[in-house]
Amino acid sequence: MGHKRDQYQQWILENENATEAVSIEEREKGAQRKPLFSLLLFAEGVAGKHVKACKMSVERQSYDKWELIEVTKQNATGIWSRIHGEYIMFVWANDLLAENACMEMADKLKEGMTGGRRAYDFVYSDEDTVSRSGKKRSAPFFKPDWSPDLLWCMRYTGQLAAYQSELAKQAVEGMQDKEVSMEEAWQYEFLLRFLELVDNHRIGHVLKILYHKRDTGRTGGRMEEEEQTGGLWEGQKYISRVKEEALKRRGLKGALEAVPDMKQYRVVYECPRQPLVSIIIPSKDNVSMLKQCLSSIRNQTQYKNYEIIVADNGSTAKNREILNTYADLYGIHYHYEKLEFNFSHMCNLGAGKAEGDYLLFLNDDIEITGKDWLERLLGQAMQHHCGAVGAKLLYPHSRLIQHVGIANLKMSPSHYLREQPDDVIYYYGRNRLDYNCLAVTGACLMVDRQKYKEVGGFEESLAVTFNDVDLCFKLYEAGYYNVIRNDVCLYHHESVSRGLDTFDEGKMLRMTAERENLLKRHPGIGKKDPFYSVHLTQDKTDFRLHVDGDLRKVSECMGSLEHPERYEADFALHIDAVVPGTEMFIRGWYYWKNDVWMRCSRAYVVLKDRQGRCIYYETHPQDREDVAKALKLGTAECGFICRIPREGVETGETGYQIGLLLSVPWLGLKKLKWVRA
Repeated sequence: MGHKRDQYQQWILENENATEAVSIEEREKGAQRKPLFSLLLFAEGVAGKHVKACKMSVERQSYDKWELIEVTKQNATGIWSRIHGEYIMFVWANDLLAENACMEMADKLKEGMTGGRRAYDFVYSDEDTVSRSGKKRSAPFFKPDWSPDLLWCMRYTGQLAAYQSELAKQAVEGMQDKEVSMEEAWQYEFLLRFLELVDNHRIGHVLKILYHKRDTGRTGGRMEEEEQTGGLWEGQKYISRVKEEALKRRGLKGALEAVPDMKQYRVVYECPRQPLVSIIIPSKDNVSMLKQCLSSIRNQTQYKNYEIIVADNGSTAKNREILNTYADLYGIHYHYEKLEFNFSHMCNLGAGKAEGDYLLFLNDDIEITGKDWLERLLGQAMQHHCGAVGAKLLYPHSRLIQHVGIANLKMSPSHYLREQPDDVIYYYGRNRLDYNCLAVTGACLMVDRQKYKEVGGFEESLAVTFNDVDLCFKLYEAGYYNVIRNDVCLYHHESVSRGLDTFDEGKMLRMTAERENLLKRHPGIGKKDPFYSVHLTQDKTDFRLHVDGDLRKVSECMGSLEHPERYEADFALHIDAVVPGTEMFIRGWYYWKNDVWMRCSRAYVVLKDRQGRCIYYETHPQDREDVAKALKLGTAECGFICRIPREGVETGETGYQIGLLLSVPWLGLKKLKWVRA
């Protein structure tokens, strides 16, 4: 899935214009900063005009502590003796550096510097593609922070990266081919060897586009835009060999497996010790779903060393009798204890009864679909750096995604790509490759028992929601990396057991309170997500760009609103102005329930014609300090403006009733209020 070009141009205008012009003071300030960068420039086979453009982009750097070393076939082997810089960067002469590239890299390296030692040994940046003419930019790749499991699938760190020189020289010493090269296989091997010398916490990421890869139409030796939809490097078989050798060096047991529609390779880890896995299933009065779950485990699972524990917090006597027969039929450990529903407590209770070295928390509405699902999750969970391991979940009898990891958005922790078709490859393989993420769902979550105990298990003050997110946050804060295995695909008959929260306002209020509790428990994380860029939208999880726009930006027609009476509700709404003409501008403010609900909601203008047909348009939020002060609100994020294009409304005598639709996407909730005529 790519970005619309006009959207990216808008993003550039909003985010980069202010930093493109660098003042003389900044240049002088930059000149005093260290380190010295050694830029290794590869120009073999590159058109002269492109080499010239690349060199000009280096010469325009706002930071002047760099040396440019051209690499040729003649000097490639002895190049390391010519390097004087503290950090090395590889540059392909087809490409361009952003003017602030070296400055931003230096700033990142300076972060947390103590006792004369820099905080990072390796730093990488975001990047995009520039047209052959060098004038049009497209295909931005806003990368996650350090993601060790994603790196096994692809060299996502890309081209612009700063390598600590002494460690780089150590890394290359172990390579059979010491001749520095731009070939992808060489770059991949060098990176893997280099990172074997570096601690995870000494890897940094600059969240800015600092490198522009030229779109040359070639397929070898580069990460191109087609990687999103299955680009293949010419040297892919050599890259596979490089990964296999890296596994052996690190003492890891695993095999490479092709990701067919990405034309990449992932690592499938072996489970040499065959440890016991405890599958813990909380359940109450949901015997049909539980039976389907248990049956699918027994029929589909080829890994044999597991036990099943069902924790029941209050099923009826009739259902208890049925569950006792299941215990005999499926060989499960059935524990009954009548309690008020608390998912966290039930999970902790099941974990207390478990004997396995690894715990798999599984909803009773999960249906297993593959023979090797358990050992794939287990192999990943056995890696020292891993915390929680999750699976891809689809809605039953469909190809619609329910879960491929959880993003910690500003509005709320939300599932990536929810209700999107899995037949499409999204944003650099987010639903195909193994991605590290801040959280995975407790509907299917495996974790090492010792790590689970280390962080205190599930938080029981989060009785219903966000308890899985909290557990993952704790694992992340303890230094572990949570990961989604997109090669494990299961069906999730979601919310059959406890009902959808969106149908009960009391449940929604409880969910909101638990979200606030989650934020208080993890102030260091807050509303940030190291694995989901701030440059991507914060109100959806489809990897669109975060573009604020301005008053001239046309609002997007979101579609028709059927049966609007379903959503009618009472909240404060005021329209300040409606300006008709070739375009219609609508400006106003609203307030709904409390500040928490305001922060969670999105506003859409609704127009209803005389035939009762309704269409709704996305608004652009505005801070309204005047309203917040007058009404003593805790938030100024209550204003909106909407510009509706001429083709979106009929002209003439036709009138429209105006309304405002408030939506909380992560709850599936909509509320609508009309302006009185």
